Amino acid sequence: MITTNKSGHQLLSAAILTYLLIAPCLAYAHELRGLVRDYKGQPVGDAQVWVSHDRKVFTATTDSEGHFAILDIEVGKIEVVVLKSGHALGGKEGQLLGDDSVSIVLGKAFDLPMRIINSRYEPVNGARLRHLFVNETFTVNADDLVPHGFPSIRSNAEGIMTLPYMPRFGYTSMTVTHPDYAEGVLPTFPISIGRDLPMVMVDGVKLRGRVTDESGNGISRARVAIAALRGSGRNKISEILTDSDGFYSVSVPPARYLVAAMQGDYSVGRPATVSLRAGSDDVIANIQLLTSHRIRGRAVLESGDPVALVRIDYRDSNELIIAQTVSDRTGHFSIAVPTGAGTLIVTPPKLLMTVDYQEIPIDINTDNELTIADITLRPLPAITGVVRDNKGQRVAKAFVSTINVDPPMNTVTDDAGRFNIQLESVTGIESIQLYTEHPDHFLRSVDNVEIGDFDSQELVLTPFRPTLSFMPELASNNLSELRNEPAPEWACLDWFNLPDGTDSISLADLKGKIVVLTFWAAFDFNGRTRRRLAELDYLFDVYDQNENVAFVAIHDASLKPFEVELIVRDWNISYPVGCDTEEFTSFKTYNVNQIPQTVIIDRNGILRYYEVEGRLHTLIKGILRRR
Repeated sequence: MITTNKSGHQLLSAAILTYLLIAPCLAYAHELRGLVRDYKGQPVGDAQVWVSHDRKVFTATTDSEGHFAILDIEVGKIEVVVLKSGHALGGKEGQLLGDDSVSIVLGKAFDLPMRIINSRYEPVNGARLRHLFVNETFTVNADDLVPHGFPSIRSNAEGIMTLPYMPRFGYTSMTVTHPDYAEGVLPTFPISIGRDLPMVMVDGVKLRGRVTDESGNGISRARVAIAALRGSGRNKISEILTDSDGFYSVSVPPARYLVAAMQGDYSVGRPATVSLRAGSDDVIANIQLLTSHRIRGRAVLESGDPVALVRIDYRDSNELIIAQTVSDRTGHFSIAVPTGAGTLIVTPPKLLMTVDYQEIPIDINTDNELTIADITLRPLPAITGVVRDNKGQRVAKAFVSTINVDPPMNTVTDDAGRFNIQLESVTGIESIQLYTEHPDHFLRSVDNVEIGDFDSQELVLTPFRPTLSFMPELASNNLSELRNEPAPEWACLDWFNLPDGTDSISLADLKGKIVVLTFWAAFDFNGRTRRRLAELDYLFDVYDQNENVAFVAIHDASLKPFEVELIVRDWNISYPVGCDTEEFTSFKTYNVNQIPQTVIIDRNGILRYYEVEGRLHTLIKGILRRR
């Protein structure tokens, strides 16, 4: 998304895209139909359905067979929420590309009481639920849904806010608001252990302003996004709507902020930068939106077939991305931009690349509309080749991984030393960096493969001096008291992927083996945990014939065993996985507060390493060489 970083404005652009700039591709009306069932597969009638599109809400009620229909909805990002008394909330969200259908299952309901307090530990009365993100799957934007019949959920005089209709097993994050405080945000937490979990609301400073057009007229229902600039950390986002005269007001913690706004009939103007200090008076940030022009186009394959979900960004002359859209099922897209010069940036969907340029210069001054030539795409090729050692011999089971692709893509060479990595995306990358490491020896290579030059590669490994010393700066958790001591036993009652004929596995069972033990939880399904588990899966493949190495993973106690089993299957995890006890015994024993946490235990049961980031494979080989 960000191609330059010349000023603080670029820091905001990636953030506001998520919240503001997923605009409709074309103003064509479509139908969304759906089926709502309970967890037993039976249809749920008389359920309330809300569908949000660009902060506009459509409503429906399911019939006796559980069906509903939303008519006359435009292409773009949508959020679906379903509520029926006696059942848990359900929903989905994603891109609507044309007429479509959706199936939603409602689970068992669970009332979740939360404690809302201020920084002085006093209960906060009247705090209002603003936002839920349930199971990393669907969003409940209460600000939009409450006027259309969704329950308004507030805290009582004791500060207790009860969230009804929550899925019994799963995760959620939440945001609450109160006129006297800054928004309270609680990151993702397991619903099953969230009872009476405290949320702290801190004193805020009032930030207010007005969103206007170029003539100074107020713009109603403009979406105002506020991002706190905190060095290299992630920006915290708050979003509110302007009133009928274009005014907005919100309390936020003291910090430096960027404020941006959007309304579908206008182009995004320059964000405002403001600094708020504790105890200061109201701070004003006015935003002006610009007259827009519409650029239309189409994305196709070389065969002429249309391509959906091609992302089109518009970067203005100030190097700020101010508009975004995606192509629909017919390949067409439409994007509103301001007068002047700028650049269209094309991001193909996975497994595709542009035939020509990814960036298209635009200069629009008088015409209200501009139609550009078709954007042509083709399938991404795979990177193939062989791996040889420093003596020219082909290397089987060498570990090959991309360095500059996120998430990394990994593979293992076959018995003939051959590898194949099917790329998914090369947007913004001029070359692919490959890291290759020998399964047994301290041999490795780093190679660059230019985009478009995907002829068969020959990767030659050369010797390197490994860093096997203690490196505490790499650690997320402090396990120093366990290092160089006998590793404690874990406590798991349920296991998956065990060898035939066994129903559990203990550290004592693995005596004489090097044990690679990883603590994890599924809520980090797109973060470091998912990448670590993918790395472990390939290392498990590397060492599948080595009886001296064992891989074990332990999931925390936030999910039921059957849920963990489903995730293990869905993520294609091959090595043994245990479920920690309800008391989080294993996590506590190993002092694990952040995930993922991998430790390496030697043949004698001594915990040797817990700071493995970026060198797990090397450390395993280092311990294997010890006698």
